[in-house]
Amino acid sequence: MTKKTKKAKLPTEETVTLWVVWTESESGGDICNGDENESWPSYEDTYIDAHFKGVYVGDCVPGNNAWRDKSECVTVPKAAFEAIPRSVVYAVIARYRDGGTFASTSGYVFVGGVFGSYDRAQEKLKELETGGGYSIYIPWGGYFSSLESIEVMPLPIINGGSTTKLADGALADW
Repeated sequence: MTKKTKKAKLPTEETVTLWVVWTESESGGDICNGDENESWPSYEDTYIDAHFKGVYVGDCVPGNNAWRDKSECVTVPKAAFEAIPRSVVYAVIARYRDGGTFASTSGYVFVGGVFGSYDRAQEKLKELETGGGYSIYIPWGGYFSSLESIEVMPLPIINGGSTTKLADGALADW
């Protein structure tokens, strides 16, 4: 008879979900002049323009309209997030281009992370600029893809559609 062993439970750290929210509009993307009747027409390049609103804290974005708003979530350690209240966080935002043989789209958004300090966000920015080795996924690593820009963007924490000023003070190091 074999003895059953219990699997050890790894300690799990509580996290907070942050949603970076923005709106997008597109221009271009039409069939090129003279290719209207072609079996494999070429298309004009498409450009995505993004306007960042802020960061929602919680499991979902309240009032998020899938037709209007875009969002991407990241999780951060709850203890670090709650250590020092803040009204602004720092998002690492990359814009990249992707496409194929017949057209391309520029202005795609990739959220590289959200941090409580500008310095930590700068560290992540440098990691993404250099490709991050094999440890992280970067969407601009494909054959038709390329990085257009990357920046640290201060964004307000927004809850329920209005900016909530939590407190002044130094930011925790996450």
